[in-house]
Amino acid sequence: MCTSDSFYLECKRSSANSVRTVEGKCTVECKGITDGNYCLDGTPTACSSNSSSECNCSGNGHCTQCDRDNTQCSNCLVNYMINDSGDCSNCANGYDELNGICLKIESQGGSTNFSGGAIAGIVIASLVVVGVIGGGLAYYFIKKLKR
Repeated sequence: MCTSDSFYLECKRSSANSVRTVEGKCTVECKGITDGNYCLDGTPTACSSNSSSECNCSGNGHCTQCDRDNTQCSNCLVNYMINDSGDCSNCANGYDELNGICLKIESQGGSTNFSGGAIAGIVIASLVVVGVIGGGLAYYFIKKLKR
């Protein structure tokens, strides 16, 4: 299932590319991965703070690093935060859960995001235009009356 052409919510278990990365891409699954490792393009690699997919910490999900015993998370993927149980099952601030994945919350609504300076500039420009039109009409009628 995908949310865009390049971000997948999940990868098919039946395909060779069944590991989802932080970037939402599906990569090759590692065979026989052990605790303290994550899957990097089909190769088990030692977990680090910049792991690109979930670190294997005794079944705790969404970790980037494990504790010394490799039984709990010590760090979480960017969109998760660690809880009191030592796993990364809660979405971090600014993220919301969709199909078991924490995704960044996009602002909704009709905000135009104009700064105060931009709004002031628009108002002043509008007043100048109205002034020029009014001045032009006044000049025209005064000239017409003098004839």
